[in-house]
Amino acid sequence: SDGVATGVKHGFDSGSSLEKVYQNQPQGKNFLGKVVDQFYLNNIGWRGIRIRKQHLLELGQLAIEQLQKTASDTPI
Repeated sequence: SDGVATGVKHGFDSGSSLEKVYQNQPQGKNFLGKVVDQFYLNNIGWRGIRIRKQHLLELGQLAIEQLQKTASDTPI
């Protein structure tokens, strides 16, 4: 399992591990490795992390839109 191997090498809360989680593409050296990676990526904690990322992106977009609206409403 590439995800587990990355976690062992860099730490399960590292940026490298999170990139694997965000990609959400099971990878391994063989069929069993891919199955283990799929199980690992479907862990409830990692699913929550992916949902959290999506929510943060949505909130960021809303903040940008609000700033643009405020800037366009403010006279120079």
